Amino acid sequence: MEQNEIITQIEKKLEKQLNNVELNKKQYVDNVKLIKRIAFLIYEIDELETVILKNGVTEKYQNGANQWGIKDSAEVRVYNSLIKQYSTITNQLYQIIKDEKSGKNENPLNDFLNQYK
Repeated sequence: MEQNEIITQIEKKLEKQLNNVELNKKQYVDNVKLIKRIAFLIYEIDELETVILKNGVTEKYQNGANQWGIKDSAEVRVYNSLIKQYSTITNQLYQIIKDEKSGKNENPLNDFLNQYK
């Protein structure tokens, strides 16, 4: 399956979580493309995890004849950055769609997102 198809599937699953959300909140989510961004991050994080599991978290480097060592791999640096973005954006979405009427902080979105941890 292609990247765009997978991302679209994730988007559809996430959008189902917005069924009971007020219209103005749905419009905000659409306008700032939160669902698209979360779906993209989920896909990319999964891809990076596959690469990291295969290649490990470090890589050897050599600068010139006498300087070498081990450093975090490029994939790990990107992964760490994406995880921070994912955490921020999912928290933002959670705050938007949490159940205000009952005063509960329960959210079915968390159940969906937890399957990608």
